[in-house]
Amino acid sequence: MIDEGNVCVTPTMCDVDIDGDIDQNDLSLISRARGQTALPGDLRDADGNGLITPNDVKVCIPQCTRPNCAVQ
Repeated sequence: MIDEGNVCVTPTMCDVDIDGDIDQNDLSLISRARGQTALPGDLRDADGNGLITPNDVKVCIPQCTRPNCAVQ
């Protein structure tokens, strides 16, 4: 868990910015990292293949917490 002030947030796959939701910000961070090697536990590597690819974004889109992955 990560302590953000008085709120503890447990990192979730696709919640790259660890703010408790999955939205366009997270998808953008994943997309910008494409081609990079992912270490074990990397929240950007949604398909778990060890590499950040466009497929990771595709896996995360259905996980968005708001319609159209809107940012709050």
